Amino acid sequence: MVAGPSSTRFLKNIKLLRIRHDLTQEGVAELSGIDYKFYQAFETGRRPNVTLSTLDLIAGVYGLTGDKLIGARLPRTTVLKRRK
Repeated sequence: MVAGPSSTRFLKNIKLLRIRHDLTQEGVAELSGIDYKFYQAFETGRRPNVTLSTLDLIAGVYGLTGDKLIGARLPRTTVLKRRK
C-alpha cells in the first residue's frame, strides 16, 4: 500500500503524466486495464491509498515502474499501446 508523502506524489504525477500525454482519465483506465471510476478516484484523491499492483498497472501505461511513478522527478515517458 502506498500512503503518506508517496501517495501525494503519486496523485500529482498521474495527473501530470495524463495531461502531458493528452489522455483522458478514461483513456488511462482503459490502457491500464482498471475500471474508469476506480482510476478517477485515485487521481482526484478520493482514494489516496493505492496497492502496489494497481500502482504498477498505471505506471505501465507510461513504460514506468511503480517506484518511478511515486518519485520526486519523473523520467521521460511514452504511452504504451492499448492492452488487448
